[in-house]
Amino acid sequence: MSERRARGHAALSLDADGMVTSCNADAERVTGYRKADLLGKSVSFLDTGDGLLDSAAAAGAAEGECLLLRGDGSSVHAGVLVAAVRDGLALRGFGVVLRNVRRSGAAALVGAGERDRARLAAEVHDDSLQAMVAAGMRLQLLEGRLAGRDQAIVDGLHVAVDAAVTRLRDLLRWLRPPELNHGLAAALADWAERTGRPFVVDLDEEPAAEAATLVYRTLQDSPRGSGGTIRVRSADGGVLVDLGGGAVDDGGRIEALGGWRADDGSRFWVPGTLG
Repeated sequence: MSERRARGHAALSLDADGMVTSCNADAERVTGYRKADLLGKSVSFLDTGDGLLDSAAAAGAAEGECLLLRGDGSSVHAGVLVAAVRDGLALRGFGVVLRNVRRSGAAALVGAGERDRARLAAEVHDDSLQAMVAAGMRLQLLEGRLAGRDQAIVDGLHVAVDAAVTRLRDLLRWLRPPELNHGLAAALADWAERTGRPFVVDLDEEPAAEAATLVYRTLQDSPRGSGGTIRVRSADGGVLVDLGGGAVDDGGRIEALGGWRADDGSRFWVPGTLG
């Protein structure tokens, strides 16, 4: 991963078994291990407690917090973002970004998470996606020069590469959705159209960017559940979300930003201005 993009954060590449294959210079400072000790090391020194690698392998990407067991024997809480990298259907490995968790304000916490996503999005775009697009173009050129069984084999490879490119583009959209640049209502309308989930949005005004991002990300990451109508409206100086039969499993991010979540996870509220 580019050290310029990941400055101040530990950036790790893992193989499919969760072993570190490369890292940036800041990985030494954040993890407390020398680079030579990190390479070939199991990622088990990140005690995520909830199978983030398995979640990323299944969904394409996952984020959360972990207990980072540092090389000097200390431990710190860290935010972790994991993206699966695939070659066709085969799992090639994972990209991981780590950051120390500092409760220095809600806006800073949300912003740090978005920067982590942007770093991984840039890495996926510049490395995996570009390589797969280039491979697809070469296969397309080769198809016209073959016939019979050879052409059928190349046709199959081309289909697999196209499918991988589509999955990578979907992962990029999850990591860095452009709709958020146009406000929460527009982002939710676009997502409702793409996912088929019914939404009702009634906002008196556009919430702060950090609040809008938190609402969008929480809905984006929530289980699809019963498929009932999701209602998002202005309430008590913030944004109230009714999941329409679904539920938010983890309210830690919401509560850390000064919001609340119903006991059954069916509703949550965040303040409209964060800082």
